[in-house]
Amino acid sequence: TYAGRDSRITVLEHVRNRGQSAARNTGLDRTTGDYVFFLDPDDLLFSGDSLAHLHAIAREDDADEVVGATLRWYEATGERLYEYHKHYLKDNLRKVRFADHPSLINNAIGCNKLLKRTFLRDNEIRFNEGLRKFEDNVFSWKIHLLARSISVSTRATYLHRQRSGPGNGSIMQDRRNDPACHVRAALDMLCLLYTSDAADEED
Repeated sequence: TYAGRDSRITVLEHVRNRGQSAARNTGLDRTTGDYVFFLDPDDLLFSGDSLAHLHAIAREDDADEVVGATLRWYEATGERLYEYHKHYLKDNLRKVRFADHPSLINNAIGCNKLLKRTFLRDNEIRFNEGLRKFEDNVFSWKIHLLARSISVSTRATYLHRQRSGPGNGSIMQDRRNDPACHVRAALDMLCLLYTSDAADEED
């Protein structure tokens, strides 16, 4: 295994499968580095220096969040397209706030951003383990709202694999429970906004 060849790699195991959010939260609980980056097992970094590129920006800008360009990679055809990500990738952005760049709302996946660990810890930002869908959206929007400094690179750093064929469906493709999932995600965001307003009033 990679862990056996590199002491910097730690394998964390759950006794039972508790879902993606719980796995990511376990990683957040155990991480000790300065920055956090999530990479789904079926996706790829665009190049060998993708993380180094994001890290250099994070250090230079002292950014809480650095977003790299994500391409949807269609496995069957080999196509790599920006698609919905293009809405927030008009220009490189350095040290901005979400309020001034609301198009970042289209950046709603948890895997294409380098995050300062102390920022996540101090703001108690975690994945909602009660959400079976849209947990990435809520996590990302909380980061956007609370980050004091966001930088965006239009350079491609992440390949988000899109599978095809029978047997490759995912929970995200099953739309039957979408209304209930939307409500749960909205309630999570409302809780954040209510808490933030209450804190502002106390100040």
